[in-house]
Amino acid sequence: MQMGHSVPPVQTATDHGLEPSLSVDVECNQPGDFFGQMRAIFGLQRLRAHERAFANEPMSRLLTMREVIKWATANGAASYVYTLLVAGPFVKHRGQLIGVDMKRLQQDLMARGGMRC
Repeated sequence: MQMGHSVPPVQTATDHGLEPSLSVDVECNQPGDFFGQMRAIFGLQRLRAHERAFANEPMSRLLTMREVIKWATANGAASYVYTLLVAGPFVKHRGQLIGVDMKRLQQDLMARGGMRC
């Protein structure tokens, strides 16, 4: 929005049952703060939903913060990540995590009751 690329089609996507992913790709123009991105998209969707209601159209279902957090985390991670560097060193290279014992991590997770949303 800030660069004049129009309004993100969040409401159109959700109207069609799509779940976008959130990312930041131009930090010189928009802060890389993901909480700011989540708040912005949350507010934008609510604005669009209320605009419909004010125009006597059926109001769209309002997003929940849980949905927006999923867009910023799980939905972005659903795409294949080939290489990832964090503060310099590789943490994933050629599709493989580096320095992570996945079997032990899964055992620890299950011992603590598994994953819960």
